[in-house]
Amino acid sequence: VSAEVVNPMDPYTVEDWLAEDPPPDGSKRELILGKIRVSPFASTGHNAIGDELCALFKSALRLAGVRGRYPVTNVNLVLSAARRTAVVPDLAILNVRPGPLTVTPQQVELVAEIWSPSNRNRDRSEKLDAYAQAGIRYFWVLETAGPVVHAYELRAGRYHLATTLRDGTAATITAAPVPVTFDPADLLVE
Repeated sequence: VSAEVVNPMDPYTVEDWLAEDPPPDGSKRELILGKIRVSPFASTGHNAIGDELCALFKSALRLAGVRGRYPVTNVNLVLSAARRTAVVPDLAILNVRPGPLTVTPQQVELVAEIWSPSNRNRDRSEKLDAYAQAGIRYFWVLETAGPVVHAYELRAGRYHLATTLRDGTAATITAAPVPVTFDPADLLVE
């Protein structure tokens, strides 16, 4: 008697993911354990928050005199070809000059995701685990309801919450390539 081995991953590879044409509606395609996940096109408010966060990091890096770090939005990040996982974080701080179609975890210092109440908990936990397994040192979550920022730092292969900033509270987050001081309310474009 033989038992059928069931592969827990869906059949899509990173190469399949990269070969697909971008959706015409601008939605985001990500690959999680071989399964293509499609998220609707981000709202203008979501994109504006991402732009503000990017500008905040650019300013902090310049003020600290740090060169060779590049905050960018929406990069194709191949977390693991073997685990068939590639994502498009809302923001990443790269340690290589932007340009290639994809980046690897070794080229990323920090990722940030902007989550609204509609993001499913499963999506959140899968991404958190995937970023940790890939060894990305810093992970930020910006919850649009609030807004609230949670900054995590990777220690012993797991993310540990370093700081939570709430709307109306200006403080410094050190779980980043350089310390960043701000109030989450400043990320909202009025």
